Amino acid sequence: EHPQADLDADDAALDASPSRNWRHPPSFYCPISQQCMHDPVVLSDGHSYERRYIERWLEHHNTSPVSGSELPQRTMYPNHALRNAIDEYFQQVFSAHRRAIRQSIKVRPSEQSLGANAPLLRTIDALMQCSLLVNADLSTEQILRRIMDEAKKLVGAEAASVFLLDDGRQELYSTVNSTGLVIRIPIASGIAGHVAASGEPVVILDAYGDPRFDKSVDARTGFRTRHILCAPLRAKRGRVIGVVQLINKTGPGPGRAGGDGFTADDLQFVQVFASQAATAIGNAAEPQEPQEP
Repeated sequence: EHPQADLDADDAALDASPSRNWRHPPSFYCPISQQCMHDPVVLSDGHSYERRYIERWLEHHNTSPVSGSELPQRTMYPNHALRNAIDEYFQQVFSAHRRAIRQSIKVRPSEQSLGANAPLLRTIDALMQCSLLVNADLSTEQILRRIMDEAKKLVGAEAASVFLLDDGRQELYSTVNSTGLVIRIPIASGIAGHVAASGEPVVILDAYGDPRFDKSVDARTGFRTRHILCAPLRAKRGRVIGVVQLINKTGPGPGRAGGDGFTADDLQFVQVFASQAATAIGNAAEPQEPQEP
């Protein structure tokens, strides 16, 4: 059996996804962490490393991590050219994925459900996999923020947030939201609490007309919620570990609606992002809960 050949054939069949056309350059990866670099520096051995990893290495070694040879000096210099190349490259990758997604949405027959469009969903997934790759060395919070920024842009929403379950305090807490604040709500409170408890996603067209909606968050933040799309975050074994939310539809997305509210197609779209967000959490250590005085 040749699993890689099967994967390549599968990729080739999904022409809506540009992902198979991209081969990420090996020079973008730190030789120590094997993750994409954000702050590359050049060492006297001629190789580039992520700054914080090579600084740790040099605390205990005087040799090159790549060759093992003794370093003539430990001075390091920022590799601005490589940093710019990495940034530009991934912006092109993200743009290609976004164009493919929007084009697929544009040509999709209105009666065809988003769930039936496997190439489109694969393209969305590829976009998020790429986002996880480029952000792999960031904190879980930063990764979640970037994932939800993508969801917000592609669906068309005013705000996006992630609430994670705090079992000890029986609360949902959010550090990924539009307010810049740490938001905590009782685990059974509001739409987020309902979705976390039931494990079922919801689309709400009139937040203030829904008895499950908790108006206290709007009162604290000054935000005005009209529409809500909320989906559960599930760990590998299906346990709900939090929820993702989009607030206030602002423009055309998969569901093609403008400001009239989110659609079932939007929900399917967001569930792909929710899956990647759950993966980011699962790949990290236990999410670091915010420290409060």
